[in-house]
Amino acid sequence: MMDFESRISKTMNKVNKCLLQLMRVKKSNLCLAVDLTRSADILDIADRFGPHIVALKLHVCIIEDFDYQQFTEGIGRLKEKHSFLVFEDFKFADIGSTNQQLYVGGIFRIQDWADLITAHVISGPGAIEALMKGVNSSGDPRGCLLIAKMSSKGSSLDEIENCRQIGDKFPNFVSGFISQSPVTNDPGFIQFTPGVNIDVNCGALGQQYVSPEEAVINRGADIIIVGSGILKSEDPLAKLLQFKQRGFNSYLKKITPSN
Repeated sequence: MMDFESRISKTMNKVNKCLLQLMRVKKSNLCLAVDLTRSADILDIADRFGPHIVALKLHVCIIEDFDYQQFTEGIGRLKEKHSFLVFEDFKFADIGSTNQQLYVGGIFRIQDWADLITAHVISGPGAIEALMKGVNSSGDPRGCLLIAKMSSKGSSLDEIENCRQIGDKFPNFVSGFISQSPVTNDPGFIQFTPGVNIDVNCGALGQQYVSPEEAVINRGADIIIVGSGILKSEDPLAKLLQFKQRGFNSYLKKITPSN
C-alpha cells in the first residue's frame, strides 16, 4: 500500500489529491454522515466537528427548511474554515439526461456546492458520463463515488466489476467507490466504506455495522463513513475522536510495510 505522497502523485483525480492531502494533514480518514432535517442543526454539527473530518456527508433532499443561498453559503464558509469536502449522497440512478438535470438544476443545484456525489451504475456508463459533462469547467473540481456494495442487510446490490470498469473509463471524474469490500488495486481511486461503528451489532432498519479496523484493514476502506455511532452517542465529540483515532491508526497500519 502506498504512502500519501505516492498516492497523490499517482491519482489523476483532483478531488482525490485534495482528499489524500486532507487525510495526511488532519490525521483523519473520517467522513461524518449528517442525516438531519434542519439546516441550523447541520451547520452546527459541521462547525463543531469539522476540524476532525475529511468529508461531511449530506442528504440534501431531506432538509425540510432548505434555502439554497443561505445553506450553501453557510456550508461553504464552514468548509473553508475547517478544511473538509462536502459530499452529497444523492445516489443518482437515472438515465443520463435526467441525471444531468438533477445534478446541475432544480432547487438543489448540487453541482454548484458538492465536491463529491454518489451514483449507481445500473443505467450504464452513459449516465456517469452525463454527470461528468454537467460539471462546470470553470469551477472547483468535482468527483463521483460509484456505489458498488451497500451495508444494509439483505441488499442484493453487488456492482463491483461494473464500478471498476466505469471508474477506469472516467478516472478524472470517478473518485472511487462506496463498498463493503475491495473494488480495485488502483491507488488512484479512494474507497469509502459505510456501516462503520464501534458497537458492531445490526442497527435499525437492517443497517449492518463493522468496526473501523475491519473496514480499513480487511474490507478495503480508505475512508470510513460514520453517522449515528457518533451523533447518537452520549458524548458525540469524544466518540468522534475515538473513531478518528481508530480509523486513522488502522489506515497507517495498512500502509506501513511489516518487517
